[in-house]
Amino acid sequence: MGRKKRSSDVEIEFEPDEPAELIQIYGRIDKDLSAVICEKVSQIASSGGEVVLLINSPGGDWFDTMAIIASIEEAKQVTSVTTKVLGLAASGAALIAASGTRGKRYAFLHSWYLLHKPFMEFGEGEVMTSKSLQTELNVLRDLGGQMSEILSKYTGKPKQWIETKLDQDGDIWVPAREAKEWGLVDVIF
Repeated sequence: MGRKKRSSDVEIEFEPDEPAELIQIYGRIDKDLSAVICEKVSQIASSGGEVVLLINSPGGDWFDTMAIIASIEEAKQVTSVTTKVLGLAASGAALIAASGTRGKRYAFLHSWYLLHKPFMEFGEGEVMTSKSLQTELNVLRDLGGQMSEILSKYTGKPKQWIETKLDQDGDIWVPAREAKEWGLVDVIF
C-alpha cells in the first residue's frame, strides 16, 4: 500500500510498485492547488513516470487552470498524461480533463462535465469606471476566444462550432457519454 501526502485539495498517492503516480484534483482550483499540481506533474515527467490525474472539481481560477494545462502540455513532450474524471469536471477542470494524452482521457459512466464561457467575479461594493469596465469586458472576450481555441485543439471540433454552442446555451451540462461525442473524453468506464 502506498503512502499518501495531502496538501490543500490535492492528494498524491505514491505507489512504489506502480509506474504511475496519482494526482487527485478535488475541490476548487486556486493558486495553492495549481502550484502543487504543476510541481508534481513536472517532477513525475522529469523522472520519466506517467502522469495520472484523477479529477472531481468544480473548476476555479482561469489563470491557475492555464498554469496546470501548461504543465500538462510540457509533460506530454516526454511522457503520457492520463486524465480520469471521477464525478464532476466543471469549467477549468473540464479543460484539464480534456488536455490529457489522446486515447488516455477517461471518465466514469456517471460523470458530468460543465462548460461555459469565462466570467469574472467582482468584489462586494466594488466601483469601476466605464473605462475599467470596458477593459474587463475586452479581457473576458479574449479569454472566451482562448477557451474556444483550447477546446478546439483538445476535442478536434471547429472553434466556430464551440463558440456557437457556448453562445446559445450558456452553461452546458454534458454527461460522460455526450462528452465522448464532444471529444472531451476517449473512454467511458
